Amino acid sequence: MLQESLNTLFHNSHNLIQSLSKSPFSTTTQEYQIQLQKLLNILVLIQQRVQREHLISKNEEIEDINTETLKYLLIDAFYAEHVVNLTDKDRKHLLEDALAHSKRFLEVCVCIKLLKDEEYDDLSNDSKLTSPEKQRESKIAKYKQEKHLASLLEGLKERLDMEDEEIQREYFIMLIKLYTMKIFELIKIIEQELQLIKSFQENQHEMEPKVRSEPSQFSKPFVLLSKREKMRNQVFQPGYNLPTMTIDEYLEIERSRGNIITGGGQTPQKAENIIDDIDVEDSQIYKIRQMDDFKDANPRGWGNTYNRS
Repeated sequence: MLQESLNTLFHNSHNLIQSLSKSPFSTTTQEYQIQLQKLLNILVLIQQRVQREHLISKNEEIEDINTETLKYLLIDAFYAEHVVNLTDKDRKHLLEDALAHSKRFLEVCVCIKLLKDEEYDDLSNDSKLTSPEKQRESKIAKYKQEKHLASLLEGLKERLDMEDEEIQREYFIMLIKLYTMKIFELIKIIEQELQLIKSFQENQHEMEPKVRSEPSQFSKPFVLLSKREKMRNQVFQPGYNLPTMTIDEYLEIERSRGNIITGGGQTPQKAENIIDDIDVEDSQIYKIRQMDDFKDANPRGWGNTYNRS
């Protein structure tokens, strides 16, 4: 029952892939995105069931894997190829997700010896070619190889309905090999785009203004108020200056300045002694004034008439 369910899901996913490849809609349109999300949901469901049932093991070789199970090796490749076309999620996250599925697909192909070590090296070394001429030659060779495999697959696809296990096995093995070539190219594209995103984010970070410290009191801007604004602000203000501190605050400031003596001072004189001192002082001033008046009225030598001629 489980196999039938998985088989149905796989055929549904394969039909959706064919439909999307021939879709008249752009990959960014809502119609395309709805079908794409439906495909990805089916692929995730298939992958979960395959892992739960341990249908594929890295310890097996290609000859040990059942023909009916072979096609499930393609799920990671299908997912990686299509998830990069989503538009409603974080681009960096989508690329990293596709990269993880791509590498897992290739890893399984190597482990089960469907992809030989020398084939893996040839595919992976293509990105290390520095000469533009060699890169171009490699791309042309791979393109021709892909076209040849695709042509063979079309011929085998027409014979799948014959329910011949050998034909089915040959078809899926050839399809997996075709996808190893596609996924290697996809990995190069993903890594290049991830590097561009990283460089862009670093440049954005460098362009961000540094956090400025709180401006000091002297660096804060001052505001010039017009005469009209000042008059408007003073409409409901009293006609005198309002106190800026309480009496207690003022006394405390004066006390700290030493202007108020508390304790240890001289005992103030009694009121009677102060009045007596004032009377004595007034009496002395009166006598001095009388003497000045006498001198003015009797100049020096005025009463001495002896020796005058």
